[in-house]
Amino acid sequence: MWWRELQAAIAKLKQQVQYSPSDIAAIGISYQMHGLVCVDKEMNSLRPSIIWCDSRAVDTGNEALHALGESFCLKHYLNAPGNFTASKLKWVKENQPDVYKKIHRIMLPGDFIAAKLTGEINTTISGLSEGIFWDYPSAGIATDLLKQYDIDP
Repeated sequence: MWWRELQAAIAKLKQQVQYSPSDIAAIGISYQMHGLVCVDKEMNSLRPSIIWCDSRAVDTGNEALHALGESFCLKHYLNAPGNFTASKLKWVKENQPDVYKKIHRIMLPGDFIAAKLTGEINTTISGLSEGIFWDYPSAGIATDLLKQYDIDP
């Protein structure tokens, strides 16, 4: 739906303003944080996004917090796993295994729109951090949390 609406907005803009694509130097993307978008190899969405305010993964995150330890999580992730994207992915793995098996990549909502615009799937360290996928002391992927969730990095 996000992609269709963006395409409709661009089409409307084209009707109102004359411009050349070469005139565009950059596009800014604003979105709701902590969402989970699951796509297959063709970048098709596999399920509706689980957005930031959906609390279905709170218990999953709390279990990881207790297993890894609060001080560990705060030191390494600067937060508790809570209801963030990594916990939502674990929820999909446990509750929708057929969907989980088809996942090629996961993205945040803004990364999904950027991927649809460019054809490239990317994120940032701040995006990884936002999902509790970033370990600050090691300056790398949050492997301990992913091991806890049995998720392949």
